[in-house]
Amino acid sequence: MVPKEKEECPLPEQSLQQIHDVQIHYQEISNAKLYIEQNFSFSLFYTYGCCIPLTCLLGYIAFRNGIQADMAETFSVVIWLTNTMLALMLFSIPAFMIAEEGDKLLTASFKMYHETLCEERDLLVLSQMSFLSFQMHATKLTLTAGNFFMMNRKIMISLFSAIFTYFLILVQFDAEKERAGECNNQSRVLIVQPPM
Repeated sequence: MVPKEKEECPLPEQSLQQIHDVQIHYQEISNAKLYIEQNFSFSLFYTYGCCIPLTCLLGYIAFRNGIQADMAETFSVVIWLTNTMLALMLFSIPAFMIAEEGDKLLTASFKMYHETLCEERDLLVLSQMSFLSFQMHATKLTLTAGNFFMMNRKIMISLFSAIFTYFLILVQFDAEKERAGECNNQSRVLIVQPPM
């Protein structure tokens, strides 16, 4: 991130132009983030809240029915499962892109900051650089779902682990139910005696 010592530092005019370009790009992304959060934050939260249990349930139905179900039922379950996964991805990927773009801008600002420190600069460049760094650290460029959690790539791992965990719980409940049913059937067979 720190420029090599042999490289020449940019001129103050170049530095100011770079800072200005990064500020404009940051402001555009920040405005888009604010618009999305003001208008769609709770719909993002609702989508995540509905898609996780729905995906678990549909996956369980597909697993439970397996080969035994008729083709129409299997096809409809697969369509709904695909629909919920697609909805999760369509809401998640743009949020990830915003977070990654914010990280790129933050990296660019650190690089410019080190470039401004490699030589003594005029006060205007230093003040613009400090304003940019303050602005970028004051507001994070990540979407939230109803201000409950930040939407970044880490949330996708948590999402799939939650889906898998709930799916396993449903399978275990089903296995216990079948075992209890087999025990009841066996006890009935043992109690019933043939007539003499």
